[in-house]
Amino acid sequence: MAVVVAALFGIIVIANRPHSIVLIENGRVEQRRGSLPGELIRDLKDIARRLRPSGRVEIRGEGDQLSVKLLGFESQAAQRVRNVVWLQRNHIRRPR
Repeated sequence: MAVVVAALFGIIVIANRPHSIVLIENGRVEQRRGSLPGELIRDLKDIARRLRPSGRVEIRGEGDQLSVKLLGFESQAAQRVRNVVWLQRNHIRRPR
C-alpha cells in the first residue's frame, strides 16, 4: 500500500512540475528546462535587453491550457513577459 501511495505522490509531483523554465538576469536569458519556440526566446531577450529585469519564468501546459508563473519580476517586466508568452501560447507544447 505504501508503495502505491508513494508512486501516486511521485506522479502528481512530476505532473505539476513546469515543463519549461527560463531565467532572466542581467540582460541575459537562460533556458534551464524544456524547449520553447525561437520567436518566444527572441522576444524574451528583447525584454531582457531593454528592461534588464531579473526573474524566473515557469511554464506548464500548452495552448489555451497554458499556465505561466513569474517569480521575482517587477510589475512592468512581468506584464511584458506574460504578454509575449501568451502571444506564443499556440506554439508552446508540453513534452510527451
